[in-house]
Amino acid sequence: MTRKHHFSHVAQATAQLIFTVLQTQGPMSRAALAKHTCVSRPTVSGAIERLQEAGLVRQTSRRTQGQGRAGIIFEVASDYGLVIAVAIDASQCQIMAKGLNNQILSQHHFLTQDLNSPAALLQTIENNVQSMIKTLDLPVKAMGVSLAAPVDPSTHNAVALPLLPFKMAGELAPKAYFEQRLQCPVVVDNDVNWATLAESTYGAVKDERNFICVYLGQGIGAGIFLDGRLIRGGSGLAGELGYVPATDTLNLQDYVTLARQQCPSLRLPNGSWSPAVKQLCRVIASAAIVVNPDKLVLTGPLCEAPELFEALKTGVEDYLLRPLPILRSFMPSNAPVEGAAWGAYNLMLTHSHVLGSD
Repeated sequence: MTRKHHFSHVAQATAQLIFTVLQTQGPMSRAALAKHTCVSRPTVSGAIERLQEAGLVRQTSRRTQGQGRAGIIFEVASDYGLVIAVAIDASQCQIMAKGLNNQILSQHHFLTQDLNSPAALLQTIENNVQSMIKTLDLPVKAMGVSLAAPVDPSTHNAVALPLLPFKMAGELAPKAYFEQRLQCPVVVDNDVNWATLAESTYGAVKDERNFICVYLGQGIGAGIFLDGRLIRGGSGLAGELGYVPATDTLNLQDYVTLARQQCPSLRLPNGSWSPAVKQLCRVIASAAIVVNPDKLVLTGPLCEAPELFEALKTGVEDYLLRPLPILRSFMPSNAPVEGAAWGAYNLMLTHSHVLGSD
């Protein structure tokens, strides 16, 4: 029984890897895929066969050139369908439709603060998604939803914490809503976890196995990625740095929010940085000391200002036990929605029986 589970796991992981390479790198032959992934030709062939049977990958009419036997070139089946990614926070909602080749087919965003009820917010998202589906004329295979709130992995709903910046999150239940309306599988996670997975797949720490991704915006949190796996914790609350006490009466994210209300750039009139920057550095460095990652990536709206990123980088370095590469995300605003799309692709593979099921 153990051997069967082991080989099943390897086959599933290989199919996922081959699909992702074809999706992000473009059409390739079996030999090119084997070289790119360091996976044996027979194993690559098995993964290709599974992906073809599911309708996700197809042969092209092109062949490799050069000495030896011409190799068949494979590509993702772009007409198979699309995935929908949605990122919702206290201020806005981003919606993205992507094809199997990872190309953005349609996108839209609107202000969530203009909507005064969970029902109105979900209905507005659904209206936009249905409009995209009608225009693109492709079936939806899966949907990924990012919430700016911790998400319980067992219920797929937001955890109702006190002082949550996005208070409406706990009343949404997006998985049940959209699975019923769109008739497709839906996966839900918090924005920082999705940003972490996006950074690992497409971003600044691509292919890294041990890193922390710290999201700095209206909320503050960290995605912990160890041994190639995202660590969520027992109830999905791992990495909630924003709830670390900053003073006797304020947690970190409320402390930073108050500082930004007084000085939006966190740069004081005398040219020095707000004390909130030092508090951020202390907490981020503490997380790095506890987890001991190989790299640290900073993402989110606050990291879009180069001067503030440099101040955070320098400040964190002052507290560390050893030198640690500190990187700035090159997709700070889009990381959660890109991560939700990644989650939708994996859910699509699972429901196509390429990755099996939990």
